[in-house]
Amino acid sequence: MTTTKYIPSLHDVLSSLFRDLNIEDKMTYRGILPIWRKVVGEQIACNAYPAAVRGNILFVNVANSVWMQQLAFMKKEILDKLNTALGSAARLTDIRFKIGPLPHSADTSPDGLLSQLSSQELQQIEHQTASIADPELREIFQRVVAAHLRNKKK
Repeated sequence: MTTTKYIPSLHDVLSSLFRDLNIEDKMTYRGILPIWRKVVGEQIACNAYPAAVRGNILFVNVANSVWMQQLAFMKKEILDKLNTALGSAARLTDIRFKIGPLPHSADTSPDGLLSQLSSQELQQIEHQTASIADPELREIFQRVVAAHLRNKKK
């Protein structure tokens, strides 16, 4: 009597590896960061920041208990907007708020990055991105170039 040995499929192996390394969570988190400010608005973005994704749960650091209370009331709306913005990339099922550090020292808003550059650097970025038709893609590219130029100055 011969027994056949089970050989896992590539799909099974990769799924297990992605789950073990939390790749899906990291990809979801990376997808949230660039859209956070646009989804929640400027005032909330100044007082709350995504800290991590575990499973389908987004963990958000908030400035204080008042913001934690306010955002708890807005949780469903924020969750719906995030899921819409993320599309089929991820499906968040919950948001958990906690008082924690916010990245105020590193202003990563487009205006914050661009305000740290000289007028010559701003003109150079404008010139380099003028041919990008998609305004969202152009803004992303401008932020990348601005961050690169800012980091070179350090």
